[in-house]
Amino acid sequence: MADITLETRLRAEIEARAECILSLTQKLVRTPSTSPPGNVSAVALVAADQIRQLIPKSDISTIETGPGIINVIAIIRSGRRGKRHVFSGHLDTYPTGEARRWTLDPFSGELSSDGKHVYGCGVPDMKGGFAASIIAAQALSRCKVGWSGEVVIALAGDEETMGKLGSAHLIKHVAEGLSWLEVEAGGKAAHGAHVHRGSNAIDGLMAALSQLKPLEKFETWPVKEVEDAVAAVKPVSEPLRGPGEAAVLGSITVNIGTISGGTSTNLVAETASASLDIRLPMGLSTATLIKQIKRKLEPTDGIRHDIVRAYEASWTPPDRRGDCTARVRGDKADGGRTGDGEYASRGF
Repeated sequence: MADITLETRLRAEIEARAECILSLTQKLVRTPSTSPPGNVSAVALVAADQIRQLIPKSDISTIETGPGIINVIAIIRSGRRGKRHVFSGHLDTYPTGEARRWTLDPFSGELSSDGKHVYGCGVPDMKGGFAASIIAAQALSRCKVGWSGEVVIALAGDEETMGKLGSAHLIKHVAEGLSWLEVEAGGKAAHGAHVHRGSNAIDGLMAALSQLKPLEKFETWPVKEVEDAVAAVKPVSEPLRGPGEAAVLGSITVNIGTISGGTSTNLVAETASASLDIRLPMGLSTATLIKQIKRKLEPTDGIRHDIVRAYEASWTPPDRRGDCTARVRGDKADGGRTGDGEYASRGF
């Protein structure tokens, strides 16, 4: 992204949106997210909504890691292979302290007389900062021909309390890909004494789920560097995290997380549904997985499915400079564990 033409275009895009940075900062400041108490739900929704409006083609996810703790992730893809550039920020702020020490309402988001500064709690740390990051990412999304790879906006929901449910969570659980799937089955209601007059949706759902479990045997294409890294840490990681972890990291796993159906024991169920958490190893794309899901479910009458969340697996060769930087940052967030085998742990 060092090309002078691209730099000139980006500067022009950002300078043209200077007022947008201010107005976005105001919106964020006017949505309190002090820690304690640490509830960032409202500001996370504001941030996600603003990203959705400003960068319509971004892939946005909100990840709740605790009561009121929401992390926002937005991905902007160039359409070409390349590096991943991350704008990292946090949604929570320090408390306002003693009200008498404020000359303005800390959540007013008022502008200075010259219209160039915003006043309020969290402006410098760091609502102004990630507002600027969002606008920078928007500029990049409008200049995709000039760069390759993808841009990520990562807004942690828990930083001021040492990031256990924010940055540390994202560092620990980012490596493996996943797809969250909802499956619904429709049937025909009837009384339990006259089952011949109905069609049990639960039976249909069970049949559909039985089609998905064999995905765990689907052939994958391991990444050698990842295989080597997992094998190297296996003697340390499996005693700590249980036998079989290394095998799990190299295969698809299908977990049926929730299941529901029917309204009464003596009635034939008219509807039934389940949610699944399917994890992918490095080397297998979500597109390949989704294709297999469709192939298995679409021919089945009365079954509807929906992919509600999908993340590609990510990995970084151990000798990359960026990985060294991530390890240093991760050491501060997770007490020195990043890079010891945790880096290849399960997803969200």
